[in-house]
Amino acid sequence: MIPERIIADTDLLVGYLIADGSSEPALKKLMASSFCYTTVVSAAALFGYAATARQRQSVYNLLGALKILGINARSAVLFGELRRSSPHLGADDCFIAGLAIESRLPLCTFSPERFSGVRNLRLYPASGL
Repeated sequence: MIPERIIADTDLLVGYLIADGSSEPALKKLMASSFCYTTVVSAAALFGYAATARQRQSVYNLLGALKILGINARSAVLFGELRRSSPHLGADDCFIAGLAIESRLPLCTFSPERFSGVRNLRLYPASGL
């Protein structure tokens, strides 16, 4: 069962933006049944990928449909703890995992293995959508 509230990882957002119409994007399926969040880290990544004005507008449009979770002082503490306890995680993934833990929301991703071993992080594999 898909959780009522969930965080969409960057990979779901990218998949939605590059969808060619041949199949329904996983994010669209997720949004049909859950209130979806993403992180400021994922939002920044999307803008980093958007090379044209049209692509940036598509990112704005997508992010307008999601609640974006930001970083605060508590997030920074948790980020530091994750950097020490999960050295296999990159900085962006530490922030994403930290925001999911802090907000007590599961993280939906196509790459749950990236977050293996992160304590208190609930994962929902996007492959199940």
